[in-house]
Amino acid sequence: MMQPQMKRFLKKFLLFTSPILLFWITEAFVLPPNFFTYRLWESLLYSSQIPRVGPFYPNTTLDMTEQGDLGHHTAKAVDKKVVWKTDEWGFRNDHFVANPDVLIIGDSFVAGTGLSQDETLTARLMKLTGGKLRIYRMAPSTRDDMVYLIQNDIMHKPKLLIFSMVERNVPKPVTGETSRPFDINTASYNVKRKLYGLTGFDAFYDRLTRFYNIRWAQARINRQQGGGLLSPVDHHMLFLQGKKSVAKADARLKSVTKALVSYKKYCDSQQIEFLFLPMPNKETVYYDLVPFPTQPDYLFRLDSILKHEGITTLNMLPLYNYERSKGSLLYHSDD
Repeated sequence: MMQPQMKRFLKKFLLFTSPILLFWITEAFVLPPNFFTYRLWESLLYSSQIPRVGPFYPNTTLDMTEQGDLGHHTAKAVDKKVVWKTDEWGFRNDHFVANPDVLIIGDSFVAGTGLSQDETLTARLMKLTGGKLRIYRMAPSTRDDMVYLIQNDIMHKPKLLIFSMVERNVPKPVTGETSRPFDINTASYNVKRKLYGLTGFDAFYDRLTRFYNIRWAQARINRQQGGGLLSPVDHHMLFLQGKKSVAKADARLKSVTKALVSYKKYCDSQQIEFLFLPMPNKETVYYDLVPFPTQPDYLFRLDSILKHEGITTLNMLPLYNYERSKGSLLYHSDD
């Protein structure tokens, strides 16, 4: 039999921990995913290693007033009303497209961080084409995520693959070996989806293990805030890297070219058209606010190299420069 002292200890322990346990369960099953976050990216992004394909909680629609990652919880923050919707595989789309004409993969620029659903690249392209093209977005993602869906008969090969990334990033080259998401095989993943896909078990499990309530409390106690670099020219504009954004440009040119050549070779082997769509750093577009004496030429140099390699690419910087000259908002000041 349990000793009286042990019984008293357990009662006190349960009494002490019950509010914590209750709040922990409430966060996962009652409160909305964005209750402890300043934007929806963190609200819906998985933080655990539970088997999945897409990066976000599936079949979810949320809206909130966000702040940018560079200026959240500061006087420089800009409130933005944003809507997010994810499909059944956990990618940011209104619905899953099994037979896309155009597939877009890439980083947070493609996912549309800081943008509402109707402002994203895919939404704008579908509007421009009058809905005549089937366009699907997988971001943040790599070629391996696309290959996984195709090899498992979840998605058909697209006619055109658009790979997009911001200029500061370097993609991993295609090696010929496909890494399954979190090293799960097709059979186990399909069983998991049948068991838990409709109940959202994977999202609930993730929310039980991420402890955002504790991280939120720590952040507020420590007064954590966006760490953007303030422009000395425009006292509202924040940058991620500032003058460091041009560092190691030559090394990046070589690495990016090597990776994109491998992407092109893979697409050629699969009879898929390939287009590279680089997005400029905020520092490149607003170079005079960093300040730089002249606009960084990395994207122009990369464009020349890729065309020499036979890679179809679209340098967006001239378009950004043109739109900025007209006074268009190209980047949020706090994002």
